[in-house]
Amino acid sequence: EWSVLSGVNVLPNDPTDPQATIYPQNLGGTTIMQWEITNQSTGCQGSENVEVSFLQPISSNISTIQTGDLLWGGIVNNSWDNSENWYEYQSSGYWKKMTSGEPEASDQVYLISGNDGGTCVSDNNYATLSANENVGDLSIMGGSSINLSNGSIYISGNIENNGSIMGNTGKVILNGSSSQNINGNAITFYDLEIAKSGGDLTINTSITITNNLDMTQGNIRNTSLLTLGESSSKYGTLNYTSGFILGAFKRYFPEGTINNVLFPVGKAGFEREMSISFNSSPGLNQFI
Repeated sequence: EWSVLSGVNVLPNDPTDPQATIYPQNLGGTTIMQWEITNQSTGCQGSENVEVSFLQPISSNISTIQTGDLLWGGIVNNSWDNSENWYEYQSSGYWKKMTSGEPEASDQVYLISGNDGGTCVSDNNYATLSANENVGDLSIMGGSSINLSNGSIYISGNIENNGSIMGNTGKVILNGSSSQNINGNAITFYDLEIAKSGGDLTINTSITITNNLDMTQGNIRNTSLLTLGESSSKYGTLNYTSGFILGAFKRYFPEGTINNVLFPVGKAGFEREMSISFNSSPGLNQFI
């Protein structure tokens, strides 16, 4: 008969069958089980210990995992705030399915594809924001996606986007107290706010904002083009309080007269802010 000596609790489908199928009651970890048999005729007993390891989800393509990091599984549904969609990395070196909580402002969060993560990571349930969410660093691995939907997410660390970000009508607020970076694939945001209490935001990929760019506090240092708007009818809005864009900045204009279109730009330590007005229409889908 099977018994559990130590480790993650498991359940054999038939405890009297030496070839029983073993089901983990918690995903991740290692269990020591014992098979014991008694000869009914002689009374002699024998036993053998077996180590059972549950290695899902697979995260071998992530090189910097630390205890407490979170991984999206999506095995229940696509709701970001459902704790059972998440795994937390344990100090003993495995992922454990969460039963309460969700990512917080100090958490490193990873999104991986089902192809890389294995059977315990959904390929269909993309992480979808529900309301106001928080993360520290957000790493979107190749083949994975996040759906901002109509929610908001506060990010105090870095964004590494090697998958895709579906902006929809969601908002991203970068609110770190030190330097932050956006790397990887090009991103289109609906709303983006820079509200940093310290350090600059460095952008190393092309970024487009289709609705609102809120510059509340903090400079933007961009090595690639930063674009506000996408046409004359969707030209975007810059809500400006402070900070400068230290890189290439492109803005679309509406097809009509317009006053004081702000370009809060700078270069090489100099502020070169300017505003542009049009007494007549600049034309269809025009930009600078």
